[in-house]
Amino acid sequence: MAKKTPIWEPKDKYLTEFENSIPSLSEEMKLQGAPHEIPATSGIFGGEANESVVNYKKALAESVLRYGNRNAWITFGTDRPAGDASGYGGPGARNASRIDIVVGRMASNPQPTGAQVDNSFIADAARIYLSQATNLDEYFGIADGAAGQVNSSDIDGHSGIGIKADAVRVIGREGIKLVTGFSTSHDEKNSRGGNITRANPPIELISGNNTGTFPMPHFELPFPGVRMEQINYLQPVAMGENVREAFLELSGIIDKMWNALMSSMIQQNLMNTTIGANAAAIGRLSGIPPMAGITTMIYARNQSRMYKAKATKVLWEQYFLKPWAYRYVCSRNVFAT
Repeated sequence: MAKKTPIWEPKDKYLTEFENSIPSLSEEMKLQGAPHEIPATSGIFGGEANESVVNYKKALAESVLRYGNRNAWITFGTDRPAGDASGYGGPGARNASRIDIVVGRMASNPQPTGAQVDNSFIADAARIYLSQATNLDEYFGIADGAAGQVNSSDIDGHSGIGIKADAVRVIGREGIKLVTGFSTSHDEKNSRGGNITRANPPIELISGNNTGTFPMPHFELPFPGVRMEQINYLQPVAMGENVREAFLELSGIIDKMWNALMSSMIQQNLMNTTIGANAAAIGRLSGIPPMAGITTMIYARNQSRMYKAKATKVLWEQYFLKPWAYRYVCSRNVFAT
Protein backbone atom coordinates (compact mmCIF):
# COMPACT_ATOMS: atom_id res chain seq x y z
CA MET A 1 0.00 0.00 0.00
CA ALA A 2 1.38 3.39 -1.01
CA LYS A 3 2.50 5.71 1.76
CA LYS A 4 -0.01 8.48 2.34
CA THR A 5 1.06 12.12 2.53
CA PRO A 6 -0.20 13.64 5.81
CA ILE A 7 -2.18 16.85 5.76
CA TRP A 8 -0.43 18.07 8.89
CA GLU A 9 2.23 16.79 11.24
CA PRO A 10 1.76 17.10 15.06
CA LYS A 11 5.50 17.56 15.51
CA ASP A 12 5.98 19.89 12.58
CA LYS A 13 8.65 22.51 13.31
CA TYR A 14 6.13 25.29 12.64
CA LEU A 15 3.74 23.87 15.21
CA THR A 16 6.64 23.52 17.64
CA GLU A 17 7.43 27.21 17.10
CA PHE A 18 3.78 28.00 17.71
CA GLU A 19 3.68 25.89 20.91
CA ASN A 20 6.78 27.63 22.27
CA SER A 21 5.37 31.10 21.65
CA ILE A 22 1.92 30.30 23.13
CA PRO A 23 1.90 27.85 26.06
CA SER A 24 -1.76 26.94 25.58
CA LEU A 25 -3.80 28.08 22.61
CA SER A 26 -7.08 27.06 24.24
CA GLU A 27 -6.27 28.94 27.47
CA GLU A 28 -5.25 32.03 25.51
CA MET A 29 -8.50 31.98 23.54
CA LYS A 30 -10.55 31.60 26.74
CA LEU A 31 -8.91 34.71 28.19
CA GLN A 32 -8.78 36.98 25.16
CA GLY A 33 -11.02 35.36 22.55
CA ALA A 34 -8.07 34.92 20.20
CA PRO A 35 -4.36 34.18 20.56
CA HIS A 36 -2.11 37.22 20.81
CA GLU A 37 0.48 35.86 18.40
CA ILE A 38 0.50 33.31 15.59
CA PRO A 39 3.64 32.36 13.66
CA ALA A 40 3.46 33.92 10.22
CA THR A 41 3.76 30.57 8.42
CA SER A 42 1.66 28.38 10.74
CA GLY A 43 -1.27 28.21 8.33
CA ILE A 44 -3.73 28.54 11.23
CA PHE A 45 -6.95 30.48 10.58
CA GLY A 46 -6.29 30.42 6.85
CA GLY A 47 -2.89 32.05 7.09
CA GLU A 48 0.20 31.39 5.02
CA ALA A 49 1.95 28.07 5.52
CA ASN A 50 5.35 26.78 4.60
CA GLU A 51 4.83 23.62 2.57
CA SER A 52 6.79 21.76 -0.02
CA VAL A 53 5.62 23.26 -3.32
CA VAL A 54 6.94 22.65 -6.80
CA ASN A 55 7.23 25.27 -9.53
CA TYR A 56 5.38 25.07 -12.83
CA LYS A 57 7.38 25.21 -16.07
CA LYS A 58 5.69 28.17 -17.66
CA ALA A 59 5.60 28.29 -21.45
CA LEU A 60 6.49 31.48 -23.28
CA ALA A 61 2.96 32.75 -23.92
CA GLU A 62 1.29 31.40 -20.77
CA SER A 63 -0.10 33.50 -17.96
CA VAL A 64 -0.02 31.81 -14.55
CA LEU A 65 -1.88 32.74 -11.38
CA ARG A 66 -0.79 31.12 -8.14
CA TYR A 67 -2.29 31.44 -4.68
CA GLY A 68 0.49 32.64 -2.35
CA ASN A 69 2.93 29.88 -1.57
CA ARG A 70 0.25 27.25 -1.87
CA ASN A 71 0.00 24.56 -4.52
CA ALA A 72 -2.99 26.08 -6.32
CA TRP A 73 -2.75 27.34 -9.90
CA ILE A 74 -4.73 28.81 -12.79
CA THR A 75 -2.96 28.79 -16.13
CA PHE A 76 -4.03 30.56 -19.32
CA GLY A 77 -2.40 29.34 -22.50
CA THR A 78 -2.82 26.83 -25.31
CA ASP A 79 -3.69 23.14 -25.19
CA ARG A 80 -1.00 21.40 -23.13
CA PRO A 81 -1.44 18.07 -21.30
CA ALA A 82 2.24 17.68 -20.37
CA GLY A 83 5.35 19.62 -21.48
CA ASP A 84 5.27 22.78 -23.57
CA ALA A 85 5.72 20.71 -26.75
CA SER A 86 2.63 18.57 -26.07
CA GLY A 87 -0.99 18.88 -27.12
CA TYR A 88 -2.24 21.16 -29.85
CA GLY A 89 -0.35 24.12 -28.41
CA GLY A 90 3.04 22.42 -28.79
CA PRO A 91 3.18 22.51 -32.59
CA GLY A 92 1.59 25.96 -32.63
CA ALA A 93 -2.05 25.20 -33.44
CA ARG A 94 -4.34 28.22 -33.70
CA ASN A 95 -7.68 28.33 -31.89
CA ALA A 96 -6.45 25.99 -29.15
CA SER A 97 -6.71 28.25 -26.09
CA ARG A 98 -7.03 26.69 -22.63
CA ILE A 99 -7.75 27.47 -18.99
CA ASP A 100 -6.22 24.94 -16.62
CA ILE A 101 -7.25 25.01 -12.94
CA VAL A 102 -5.01 22.76 -10.83
CA VAL A 103 -4.45 22.12 -7.13
CA GLY A 104 -1.75 19.84 -5.79
CA ARG A 105 0.75 19.58 -8.61
CA MET A 106 2.60 16.22 -8.43
CA ALA A 107 0.65 15.30 -5.30
CA SER A 108 0.88 11.55 -5.88
CA ASN A 109 4.51 11.75 -7.04
CA PRO A 110 6.16 14.20 -4.61
CA GLN A 111 9.08 16.23 -5.92
CA PRO A 112 11.70 18.30 -4.04
CA THR A 113 10.66 21.81 -3.04
CA GLY A 114 11.13 24.17 -5.95
CA ALA A 115 11.38 21.42 -8.57
CA GLN A 116 10.30 22.48 -12.07
CA VAL A 117 7.39 20.36 -13.27
CA ASP A 118 5.02 20.12 -16.22
CA ASN A 119 1.34 19.30 -16.21
CA SER A 120 0.59 15.75 -15.12
CA PHE A 121 -2.93 14.48 -15.70
CA ILE A 122 -1.92 11.42 -13.62
CA ALA A 123 -0.05 12.86 -10.61
CA ASP A 124 -1.73 16.24 -10.07
CA ALA A 125 -4.29 16.11 -7.26
CA ALA A 126 -7.31 17.77 -8.89
CA ARG A 127 -7.95 19.56 -12.16
CA ILE A 128 -10.58 21.32 -14.24
CA TYR A 129 -9.27 21.52 -17.80
CA LEU A 130 -10.95 23.65 -20.49
CA SER A 131 -9.52 23.69 -23.98
CA GLN A 132 -10.69 24.99 -27.33
CA ALA A 133 -8.98 22.07 -29.10
CA THR A 134 -8.12 18.90 -27.24
CA ASN A 135 -8.03 15.10 -27.05
CA LEU A 136 -9.42 14.51 -23.57
CA ASP A 137 -9.65 10.71 -23.72
CA GLU A 138 -5.98 10.49 -24.66
CA TYR A 139 -4.84 13.03 -22.05
CA PHE A 140 -6.79 11.47 -19.18
CA GLY A 141 -6.11 7.88 -20.29
CA ILE A 142 -9.78 6.96 -20.78
CA ALA A 143 -10.65 3.58 -22.28
CA ASP A 144 -12.34 3.34 -25.66
CA GLY A 145 -16.10 3.11 -25.39
CA ALA A 146 -18.99 2.62 -27.78
CA ALA A 147 -18.23 6.03 -29.31
CA GLY A 148 -14.46 5.58 -29.46
CA GLN A 149 -12.01 8.10 -28.09
CA VAL A 150 -12.57 11.83 -28.38
CA ASN A 151 -9.67 12.06 -30.86
CA SER A 152 -11.52 9.93 -33.41
CA SER A 153 -11.60 11.43 -36.88
CA ASP A 154 -15.00 13.12 -36.63
CA ILE A 155 -14.19 15.18 -33.51
CA ASP A 156 -10.40 15.40 -33.66
CA GLY A 157 -9.22 18.60 -31.98
CA HIS A 158 -12.63 19.88 -30.93
CA SER A 159 -13.30 21.70 -27.65
CA GLY A 160 -13.55 19.82 -24.37
CA ILE A 161 -13.79 20.08 -20.59
CA GLY A 162 -12.19 17.51 -18.32
CA ILE A 163 -12.64 17.22 -14.54
CA LYS A 164 -10.52 14.91 -12.43
CA ALA A 165 -9.95 14.46 -8.68
CA ASP A 166 -10.02 11.73 -6.05
CA ALA A 167 -13.75 12.35 -5.71
CA VAL A 168 -16.11 14.25 -8.00
CA ARG A 169 -19.68 15.14 -7.08
CA VAL A 170 -22.35 16.83 -9.20
CA ILE A 171 -25.32 18.05 -7.17
CA GLY A 172 -28.53 19.59 -8.47
CA ARG A 173 -31.13 20.61 -5.89
CA GLU A 174 -33.79 20.84 -8.60
CA GLY A 175 -32.48 17.97 -10.71
CA ILE A 176 -29.61 17.11 -13.06
CA LYS A 177 -29.75 16.79 -16.85
CA LEU A 178 -26.97 14.98 -18.68
CA VAL A 179 -27.48 15.95 -22.30
CA THR A 180 -25.67 15.26 -25.58
CA GLY A 181 -26.29 16.68 -29.02
CA PHE A 182 -27.26 20.08 -30.33
CA SER A 183 -29.73 22.52 -28.83
CA THR A 184 -33.44 22.40 -29.55
CA SER A 185 -32.98 25.00 -32.30
CA HIS A 186 -31.23 22.34 -34.43
CA ASP A 187 -29.01 24.95 -36.08
CA GLU A 188 -26.05 24.68 -33.68
CA LYS A 189 -22.55 24.13 -35.05
CA ASN A 190 -19.58 22.51 -33.34
CA SER A 191 -16.64 24.54 -32.02
CA ARG A 192 -14.96 24.41 -35.44
CA GLY A 193 -18.01 25.81 -37.22
CA GLY A 194 -18.89 22.46 -38.75
CA ASN A 195 -22.07 20.44 -38.62
CA ILE A 196 -22.68 18.15 -35.65
CA THR A 197 -22.57 14.79 -37.38
CA ARG A 198 -24.21 12.67 -34.69
CA ALA A 199 -27.86 13.33 -34.05
CA ASN A 200 -27.74 11.35 -30.79
CA PRO A 201 -24.18 11.28 -29.42
CA PRO A 202 -23.83 8.53 -26.82
CA ILE A 203 -23.60 8.81 -23.05
CA GLU A 204 -21.18 6.29 -21.55
CA LEU A 205 -20.92 5.42 -17.84
CA ILE A 206 -17.65 3.51 -17.55
CA SER A 207 -16.87 2.13 -14.10
CA GLY A 208 -13.25 1.12 -13.55
CA ASN A 209 -12.14 2.61 -16.92
CA ASN A 210 -12.58 -0.83 -18.49
CA THR A 211 -14.49 -1.47 -21.70
CA GLY A 212 -13.03 -4.84 -22.63
CA THR A 213 -14.54 -8.31 -22.27
CA PHE A 214 -14.45 -11.10 -19.70
CA PRO A 215 -14.92 -14.88 -20.22
CA MET A 216 -17.96 -16.69 -18.87
CA PRO A 217 -18.80 -20.41 -19.18
CA HIS A 218 -22.04 -21.14 -21.00
CA PHE A 219 -23.55 -24.52 -20.15
CA GLU A 220 -25.48 -26.38 -22.80
CA LEU A 221 -27.66 -29.49 -22.64
CA PRO A 222 -27.04 -32.33 -22.74
CA PHE A 223 -24.21 -32.15 -20.28
CA PRO A 224 -21.28 -31.80 -20.31
CA GLY A 225 -21.70 -29.28 -23.09
CA VAL A 226 -19.78 -26.15 -22.03
CA ARG A 227 -18.44 -23.32 -24.14
CA MET A 228 -16.73 -20.09 -23.15
CA GLU A 229 -18.21 -16.83 -24.36
CA GLN A 230 -16.85 -13.31 -24.09
CA ILE A 231 -19.09 -10.83 -22.25
CA ASN A 232 -18.74 -7.08 -22.84
CA TYR A 233 -18.18 -4.90 -19.80
CA LEU A 234 -19.74 -1.93 -21.58
CA GLN A 235 -23.31 -2.66 -22.64
CA PRO A 236 -26.38 -0.68 -23.67
CA VAL A 237 -28.60 0.41 -20.80
CA ALA A 238 -32.04 -1.23 -20.77
CA MET A 239 -35.03 0.89 -21.80
CA GLY A 240 -37.43 0.50 -18.91
CA GLU A 241 -40.77 0.90 -20.72
CA ASN A 242 -39.68 -1.30 -23.62
CA VAL A 243 -38.47 -4.02 -21.25
CA ARG A 244 -41.81 -3.91 -19.42
CA GLU A 245 -43.73 -4.24 -22.68
CA ALA A 246 -41.45 -7.07 -23.78
CA PHE A 247 -42.14 -9.05 -20.62
CA LEU A 248 -45.88 -8.41 -20.84
CA GLU A 249 -46.01 -9.60 -24.43
CA LEU A 250 -43.81 -12.62 -23.71
CA SER A 251 -46.12 -13.47 -20.83
CA GLY A 252 -49.04 -13.42 -23.28
CA ILE A 253 -47.19 -15.76 -25.65
CA ILE A 254 -46.51 -18.20 -22.82
CA ASP A 255 -50.20 -18.06 -21.85
CA LYS A 256 -51.27 -18.95 -25.39
CA MET A 257 -48.88 -21.89 -25.54
CA TRP A 258 -50.02 -23.07 -22.12
CA ASN A 259 -53.67 -22.80 -23.15
CA ALA A 260 -53.02 -24.81 -26.33
CA LEU A 261 -51.21 -27.49 -24.36
CA MET A 262 -53.90 -27.65 -21.68
CA SER A 263 -56.62 -27.87 -24.33
CA SER A 264 -54.78 -30.74 -25.98
CA MET A 265 -54.46 -32.56 -22.66
CA ILE A 266 -58.16 -32.08 -21.77
CA GLN A 267 -59.35 -33.20 -25.19
CA GLN A 268 -56.99 -36.15 -25.16
CA ASN A 269 -58.39 -37.18 -21.78
CA LEU A 270 -62.00 -36.91 -23.08
CA MET A 271 -61.08 -38.90 -26.15
CA ASN A 272 -59.49 -41.63 -24.10
CA THR A 273 -62.57 -41.81 -21.87
CA THR A 274 -64.94 -41.92 -24.84
CA ILE A 275 -62.92 -44.50 -26.69
CA GLY A 276 -62.67 -46.66 -23.64
CA ALA A 277 -66.45 -46.68 -23.11
CA ASN A 278 -67.73 -46.67 -26.68
CA ALA A 279 -64.97 -48.00 -28.91
CA ALA A 280 -67.17 -50.47 -30.69
CA ALA A 281 -70.07 -48.06 -31.28
CA ILE A 282 -67.79 -45.34 -32.64
CA GLY A 283 -66.30 -47.77 -35.07
CA ARG A 284 -69.70 -48.90 -36.42
CA LEU A 285 -71.11 -45.37 -36.79
CA SER A 286 -68.11 -43.64 -38.38
CA GLY A 287 -66.85 -46.36 -40.59
CA ILE A 288 -63.27 -45.41 -39.62
CA PRO A 289 -61.00 -46.64 -36.88
CA PRO A 290 -62.32 -44.97 -33.69
CA MET A 291 -59.08 -43.22 -32.63
CA ALA A 292 -58.07 -41.92 -36.03
CA GLY A 293 -60.89 -39.42 -36.59
CA ILE A 294 -60.86 -37.90 -33.11
CA THR A 295 -57.07 -37.77 -32.95
CA THR A 296 -56.84 -36.03 -36.33
CA MET A 297 -59.41 -33.42 -35.31
CA ILE A 298 -57.70 -32.64 -32.00
CA TYR A 299 -54.25 -32.57 -33.59
CA ALA A 300 -55.32 -30.15 -36.34
CA ARG A 301 -56.99 -27.78 -33.89
CA ASN A 302 -54.05 -27.61 -31.47
CA GLN A 303 -51.49 -27.54 -34.24
CA SER A 304 -53.10 -24.33 -35.50
CA ARG A 305 -52.90 -22.79 -32.03
CA MET A 306 -49.24 -23.71 -31.64
CA TYR A 307 -48.36 -22.29 -35.07
CA LYS A 308 -50.04 -19.03 -34.11
CA ALA A 309 -48.07 -18.92 -30.84
CA LYS A 310 -44.84 -19.61 -32.77
CA ALA A 311 -45.57 -16.81 -35.23
CA THR A 312 -46.33 -14.42 -32.37
CA LYS A 313 -43.02 -15.35 -30.72
CA VAL A 314 -41.09 -14.62 -33.93
CA LEU A 315 -42.77 -11.23 -34.21
CA TRP A 316 -41.96 -10.59 -30.53
CA GLU A 317 -38.26 -11.03 -31.29
CA GLN A 318 -38.52 -8.58 -34.17
CA TYR A 319 -40.32 -6.01 -32.02
CA PHE A 320 -38.05 -6.13 -28.98
CA LEU A 321 -34.74 -7.99 -29.49
CA LYS A 322 -33.40 -6.78 -32.83
CA PRO A 323 -31.38 -3.54 -33.12
CA TRP A 324 -33.82 -2.22 -35.72
CA ALA A 325 -36.84 -2.95 -33.54
CA TYR A 326 -39.10 0.01 -32.78
CA ARG A 327 -39.26 -1.19 -29.15
CA TYR A 328 -35.66 -2.43 -28.87
CA VAL A 329 -35.02 -3.18 -25.19
CA CYS A 330 -31.45 -1.82 -25.36
CA SER A 331 -30.69 1.88 -25.50
CA ARG A 332 -28.92 2.88 -28.71
CA ASN A 333 -27.28 5.91 -27.07
CA VAL A 334 -26.62 5.19 -23.36
CA PHE A 335 -24.05 2.62 -22.29
CA ALA A 336 -22.83 1.47 -18.87
CA THR A 337 -20.53 -1.08 -17.26
